[in-house]
Amino acid sequence: MKNKLKGYTYINVVLVISIIIVILFFMLEDSFSLINTYKNEEDLIQGSYFGESILNIAMSKDNEEYINKNLEDLYFNKKNKIILDLDENYLENVEYKLELQKANIFTENDFIIRAISNYKSIESITTLKGSLINKVYLEEVGILNSSTVPRDELEKLQEDYSLLSKESNFKNIINLKEDTYYIKKGKRDNIIYTLSENDEENIICSFKWQDYVLINQDAGDFVVLDNIKINGIVNVNNIILLEDLKVEGLLNLNQDIITEENNLMVNGILVNLQDFSENNIVVNYNFLNIDIISEYIPRFIKPSVQCIIKD
Repeated sequence: MKNKLKGYTYINVVLVISIIIVILFFMLEDSFSLINTYKNEEDLIQGSYFGESILNIAMSKDNEEYINKNLEDLYFNKKNKIILDLDENYLENVEYKLELQKANIFTENDFIIRAISNYKSIESITTLKGSLINKVYLEEVGILNSSTVPRDELEKLQEDYSLLSKESNFKNIINLKEDTYYIKKGKRDNIIYTLSENDEENIICSFKWQDYVLINQDAGDFVVLDNIKINGIVNVNNIILLEDLKVEGLLNLNQDIITEENNLMVNGILVNLQDFSENNIVVNYNFLNIDIISEYIPRFIKPSVQCIIKD
């Protein structure tokens, strides 16, 4: 009888120990599973932060020139998508790809950079959304001067517009020397000429009324004899109006205009960074006219970040 009781006791002890071992096993398994879950969540969060870090690095001062160059390519050459290469692996153990695209989000001239990062086999997508175009060209006042342009941007624009005459990529560029030039209307074109000592006309060039031109003159006079319309960019030194002049595009004002009763009309944008007199100047802001020549406008592309979103 005693041996029988001992046998039952041993069996009960073994059953209890077995149950305890099974319970401990499941508890440990749940603990390891919970630890792995926390670890995966940590890796997922870490991966999403990497995406944001990559985008911040892309938009940093160190990469400003590279990003602007690609934004210009995107906007002016109508690219659908550009894969960005920052040339350096800024984040160890992280694989990533940056896709640049034009997008219509806040306005028609926005862009996105999508960062697709892979950290410990966990893929995350983070998207930066921003505006392509320099805000000063989107203000509908139509005049860039010290009252409409922030001081830091004004100084940069002054420097860049001083180099406008060095622009060589414009299809029809007219460079005038330090002299007095006259412009008159022909049958189907505008004619620019100088006068000899005998008052004979020396024709410098002519261009059709519908042509887009860039006219540069660092010094001298630019005398308007007829009611003239010019498409493109006018960057001349001293404008003398004997008749009205209309510019469809951009006029960079380098001196006070000389006129008694005639007007300078700009359908696009007037650049007056030195704050010359704006008397007898009529400006109608027209973004379409600006956009046509935007590839040749200083600092036209200047991105600004609107937001960063984790997908």
